[in-house]
Amino acid sequence: GRKSGDALPVFIVEGGYSVEKELIFIRHGIAEDFSKEGDDFHRRLTEKGQRRLQKNFPVLRRLQEPKRRYRILSSPLLRAKETSEILQDALGLEEEILFDLLVAEGHLHKLFHRALALEEESLYVVGHEPILSDWVYNLTGDFRPFKKGEAVSVILTFDEEGEVVTAKRRYALTPEDMKKRREET
Repeated sequence: GRKSGDALPVFIVEGGYSVEKELIFIRHGIAEDFSKEGDDFHRRLTEKGQRRLQKNFPVLRRLQEPKRRYRILSSPLLRAKETSEILQDALGLEEEILFDLLVAEGHLHKLFHRALALEEESLYVVGHEPILSDWVYNLTGDFRPFKKGEAVSVILTFDEEGEVVTAKRRYALTPEDMKKRREET
């Protein structure tokens, strides 16, 4: 496979260069309705939410491409942080999870900038509704509200100025889809 210092995939598009990135958007798992602290930031995953993610997220590891490197970028809200930690365990990723409010606040262009600045080709983005469904709609034209624990992969091609040239959905898996795939193996 490719080593850490190897370059990202670069393509020629209409006379210029472009870079490919995969963004895998994941909604946090089932969370409590209210936090002990009384605010939205500290809402935790429920036990059921944790168990479902622990069972389902290994399915995502089987969808990883061997030549790609993966990283997690998460909203810092507690339920997303807990989801990203379960995802990291399920995928066996050693790289430190990145936390950034841009995910919770819905800054798509800041997300592009952050993704392009990373050497990893694929980025799991753990966040919230309605931001995730808005982002996928803006990129692909496919409107789908995200269920808790759902994952949607979009392959993006950026030009040399960081603008999106193409966006193509690679997969979309609801928790029910992940459960079916678990049972197939």
